[in-house]
Amino acid sequence: MSNKKSHKKKTPVLVGLPDAPITTDNDPYASKIGGLPVWLDHNSPPSADMCQCKICRSPMYLLFQSYAPLPDSPYHRVIYVWGCNKRLCMRKEGSFTVIRSHLVDKEYLKAQKQKEDEKKKRDEKKKKALATQAMGFQVNY
Repeated sequence: MSNKKSHKKKTPVLVGLPDAPITTDNDPYASKIGGLPVWLDHNSPPSADMCQCKICRSPMYLLFQSYAPLPDSPYHRVIYVWGCNKRLCMRKEGSFTVIRSHLVDKEYLKAQKQKEDEKKKRDEKKKKALATQAMGFQVNY
């Protein structure tokens, strides 16, 4: 063993734990293993070809679905992982498919716009105060 200290950057690891059984399987924001997909936008699911094995052309099985939003993103994001269960297809290119679905979070966008508007108002107020001070007037807010 060396006395040198390791300077490797540590990255956080997120661990998912089951919290409760799924009683109704219709929530796209719930992460799950197997079953049928619950599409984030049920009005426009991907084509059936996307979930078909590229080797044997059979429908693949949903391995898992995970709600995976990114920090500070205006989108809801769900990842779907599909796989073929036929031995001849396993470990071959085209026997797995990953589909990313995203949907705009309108509430997030509304909150962001409100923050931007408030910042603009504050900045304008500061500019007016600085301009007034430059002209020799004192304004108290």
